[in-house]
Amino acid sequence: GINAEYGVKGRKRKPRKRSPSTSNSEDENSEDVIARMKRTDRKLKTKQVTLYRYVDSAKGPRQMLAFDQPMMWNKRQLDLDSTVEYEEAGLKVGGKPLGDTICYTVS
Repeated sequence: GINAEYGVKGRKRKPRKRSPSTSNSEDENSEDVIARMKRTDRKLKTKQVTLYRYVDSAKGPRQMLAFDQPMMWNKRQLDLDSTVEYEEAGLKVGGKPLGDTICYTVS
């Protein structure tokens, strides 16, 4: 059989060289982030993906929704040209912290 480490004929494979991930000095726009998501998740390849950030990056994913509030009341849509900046303190979009969670919808 085929073994990922040893290959077909039993010879040990050399580890693949991976392209370096984005360094801290480079910034990406939302379109680049969506393209990266589509490369890693097969189900998203043919779908329309929209990115959102929480209004409050610290409490955002933990906030409870009320019955009279729509699902998106605590989220703001990211424009395709908005830049995701890598900083020591974390990710920022438009100067506002992105936090640990980014939301997206698929249509």
